[in-house]
Amino acid sequence: MSYVLAEVGNPVRSKRSLIFVRGFAGENELWRALAKLRFSDAPRRHQTSWYRGLRAWGYHGQLLTFRWDCHWSHCFSAASRDTLVDEAAEALCELFLRLDYLDPRDVSVLGFSMGGWIIQRALRIARRNGVQIRRAYLFGATAPRASRWPELIECVSDGLWNFHSVEDGVLRRFYPKSVGLSGLPASYDGAHDVDCASLIDSHDQWACGLEDCLRRARLRPSHL
Repeated sequence: MSYVLAEVGNPVRSKRSLIFVRGFAGENELWRALAKLRFSDAPRRHQTSWYRGLRAWGYHGQLLTFRWDCHWSHCFSAASRDTLVDEAAEALCELFLRLDYLDPRDVSVLGFSMGGWIIQRALRIARRNGVQIRRAYLFGATAPRASRWPELIECVSDGLWNFHSVEDGVLRRFYPKSVGLSGLPASYDGAHDVDCASLIDSHDQWACGLEDCLRRARLRPSHL
């Protein structure tokens, strides 16, 4: 496995920082396998779509990306997925804490698909180590609804936003118990569940629907 945390572009304002954690980007064999199952909405959009969407929406702060690589076969057993997500979350936390010029209290995280699951596990690590970050945003996340969300939200000082859509076919097929499909299991202080079913009807629409989802949550660029 290889993990990289790197800055994207040049920020206009850098007081606040946002770390983007992309979804699974395995080898082309995965997409061929999904095509055979007639899941044409497999998550194939390149992560730069998210960067462009955030900049077009008006976010001009510091933007970092967490890149993690793995083989497509790691996603076809529960044990492999758990190990994959745990290792990526540990790497994200380790790389983040090396950046001593960042104050965690000014940093938010944004994750798509399996990136949202990695963030969920990273929040667990942060809570264990007494680290507080600013905000968390999950889009179509594969993170389990059964996670201990009240405890995880404790290490996010300014709130967690979970954008979900029951129309997401990939989540329905592979992650039916995820927060990205049906939302958080309950209402929690500091958590915001945003139903995007009327905006998102396939897994590969989350990137191009980013701005509409953020507007539905009544968020503005200055909020990130």
